[in-house]
Amino acid sequence: MTSRALFGNPDSEIDHEFGERLMKKDPKTAVNQFCQRFCNRPINKEDVIYTVSKYPQGYQATVKLNCIEGQEFAGAVANSQKEAEAQASQQILDFYAEQINNMRKPPKKKKKRPATQPPGTPPPPPPKPGDPQPELDPSISAKGNLNAHVGKILRRVLEKDEVLYETQQVVGGYQSTVRMPGLPDDWGLQIFAGEVCHKRQDAEQSVAQLALDAIRADEGLMAKYNLPAKVKNWIPIGTGRAMGKGHQGPGNIFGGKAYWRPPA
Repeated sequence: MTSRALFGNPDSEIDHEFGERLMKKDPKTAVNQFCQRFCNRPINKEDVIYTVSKYPQGYQATVKLNCIEGQEFAGAVANSQKEAEAQASQQILDFYAEQINNMRKPPKKKKKRPATQPPGTPPPPPPKPGDPQPELDPSISAKGNLNAHVGKILRRVLEKDEVLYETQQVVGGYQSTVRMPGLPDDWGLQIFAGEVCHKRQDAEQSVAQLALDAIRADEGLMAKYNLPAKVKNWIPIGTGRAMGKGHQGPGNIFGGKAYWRPPA
């Protein structure tokens, strides 16, 4: 079987460092990142499914790659469930070793140069789909930027269950996943898996950056992100005290004037 990455951009150089990076990770993380590169998209919980069986002599895991034609692999019997899953994951890495070592480098993102305009020049028009996205504020964390992007796409203040992190202790440290169920279409079903880090906080920042990069690379989501803010259509209806029951619809008072917002 040949990876799509080999055909995605045949003029790109082979990413020799990709295999080296995977070797430094625990097998389950390496499998997730291989599948993401192989399929050229984020993977979700249905793409890679582990099944562990317990026997008198130990545990044995099988893993099914629904994202790669339903291929299945079985690992050796191990003393624990975690070791069994690692054994099955290693079978995948060994089987796809040739593809891993011949992955093409992804296209480089073009950096937008800051425009210099003379005084009095009108501001540039709002970005259009396909335009380079503005640079992120480096003083804001990846989690903060991810929340800001999801909030602007949904056009509302986020609730606590709209960016959900799950962090587990794995071999080598911690690994986090994040999902954003409020996003439109299949994005609400996606689960992103980050790097294994020594600290829980770093693991969450890692997966937040991964999800943020994916969102900023999607023209449809960024078109929603770049929509202008909603206009508050409060209409002045007089001055003085707010009207009582039976006069007008719900309203508010600002600076002694009554305002009414018509129904949408």
